[in-house]
This record gives sequence, structure tokens and C-alpha cells, in this order.
Amino acid sequence: MDFISLSYLAAGAALGWLAALLTGRRAFGQLVNLATGALGAYYGGMVFAQFNLATQYPGWHGTLGAALIGATVLLFVLALIRRS
Repeated sequence: MDFISLSYLAAGAALGWLAALLTGRRAFGQLVNLATGALGAYYGGMVFAQFNLATQYPGWHGTLGAALIGATVLLFVLALIRRS
């Protein structure tokens, strides 16, 4: 695991609660939000890299953007799964 992957995980853990606020899904609990945020940020970073968006937005603001988008999408999907 390289430094970029670790930065996505750290940013995701920090932004998990923000993604929960954006989706309005606070019922999971803070620990689940942090873990889901970290996983969502990692996958968000992978998607950004796949579509070459990681090179267009280098630095910490690109990492935070990818982490926030990935964590928000993953929390939204988990909320849809939990609802059904």
C-alpha cells in the first residue's frame, strides 16, 4: 500500500462524519461512518485514478474531494441497502 492509498484512507476516516451529514444518515453510528468513509474514500480514489481525475486535481484538495465523494456515495448506497 503506497502513500496515496494511505492518504485516501486517512482522509476518508476524517470525512466519514461529513459524508454522514451530507447524506443525512446518522443512524449508522460514528464508528461505522468512519469505517465506511475510509473504504469509500479508498474506492473514490481508485475511481478518480481510473478516469484520470487524480492527475487533474493533485494535492490535498484532490484527495479530500475524492474521499468525500467516495464516502458520500458509499454511505448513500449502504443506506439504500439498509432501508430495503
